[in-house]
Amino acid sequence: MAIILNFTPKDAAKDPNHVLEAAKGEYDELMILGYNKEGHFDVRGNIGLTPERGMWLCQLFIHKLMNGDYASN
Repeated sequence: MAIILNFTPKDAAKDPNHVLEAAKGEYDELMILGYNKEGHFDVRGNIGLTPERGMWLCQLFIHKLMNGDYASN
């Protein structure tokens, strides 16, 4: 069995394109929330993601965020 090491620069997550590239092939359902280059809030999701499922993902994220499940850097 091979050992795979991922040498990612410490500040790699500062580049949204790097984050998106690293996520490629990892998800069955996906929703992206963010600000586009014009500064407008933008939301995108894959075709199979229903509005109800998108709402569930948002609520689950808020719950986990408020519970302290995510560390801030």
